[in-house]
Amino acid sequence: MAKQPLIGILSPGMPGPSPNMDAFIEGLRAHGYVDGETARIETRFAQQSYLLLDEAAHELAALKPDVIFGGNSHEALAIVILSSDIPVVTGASTDPVHVRLVRSLERPGWNATGCYTTSEAYVRRKLEAMRQVAPNARRIGLVYDGLDPERPFEVRLLRKEAKAMGIELVERPVRTIFDYAGSFSEAQNEGAEAVILLGGLSTILGKSAIVEAAKAVKVPLMVPMRYWLPEVGDVCVGVSTPDLYRRAATFVHRVLQGENPANMAMETTDQFDVALKQR
Repeated sequence: MAKQPLIGILSPGMPGPSPNMDAFIEGLRAHGYVDGETARIETRFAQQSYLLLDEAAHELAALKPDVIFGGNSHEALAIVILSSDIPVVTGASTDPVHVRLVRSLERPGWNATGCYTTSEAYVRRKLEAMRQVAPNARRIGLVYDGLDPERPFEVRLLRKEAKAMGIELVERPVRTIFDYAGSFSEAQNEGAEAVILLGGLSTILGKSAIVEAAKAVKVPLMVPMRYWLPEVGDVCVGVSTPDLYRRAATFVHRVLQGENPANMAMETTDQFDVALKQR
C-alpha cells in the first residue's frame, strides 16, 4: 500500500466552519485526498494571534509533513522562516514578493508558491465599483495603513489604474488606528468626492475604532470587508477567497506529485465579490 501523504494546514482563524477552508478541503477531495482514507491532514489554528501562529507553525513543522498550506502571507511566512525544506502553499497572499515569500510571481524561487489576491483586474474592479456609487467622482480619497508591508503593491496598482481612468487619488496613509479619523477628514477637506479604505491587519484588529471614525465620512465610502456594510460604507469589493483556496488545493496536489514550488508560477482569481449597501 502506498504511503499516505501528510498535509499540514496552518489556519489563521478558529476551529469550526469556514467557507475558505471548506473550499480548500473540497479542492483536496477533487484531487483524491480525503483525510483518514487517502491522506492524513493535520490542522493547527492561529486563532488570530501572532503568538499562537508561531506555536502552531512549530507544531506543524515538527511533524515533517509533505506540504503545508497557509491561508495568507502570515501563515506561509511562519513556516518558511522555520524550514526551507518543507514545501509551502499559500491560499491568498496579498503581496508575496514584497514580503519576501517568493522572488517573483512567475518563478517563486524558494519553497513557497500558491495564490495571491492583488492584481490589476482587482484594483480596476474597485475603481469601477466606486464609480457605481459615485459616478461623477474625479478625486477619490485613498486611506490605508502606511506601515502594512502588503499595502504598497496595491497602492501602486491603484495609482496606475486611477490615472488610466482619469481619477486623481488623494492619498492619506495612517500609522495607527487613531489616525483614521484625521485621514478621512483630510481627504474630504482636500476635495475627495469619494473615499476608498483599504484592508489589512489594522482594519481587522482595530475594526471598532475605524468603523466609528468612518461614520463621519460624508461622501461615498468603500470599505474593505462586506460585513462592515450594515454599520458603515456604501460598497465593498473583494476577491473570491474560496475560489483562491480551491485553486490552492491544486498547488498542493502538484507538489505531492513531485513538482518543485520554486518553479510553480503563482496564480490569482478573476472572480470578485461586489456588495452594495442595501438602502
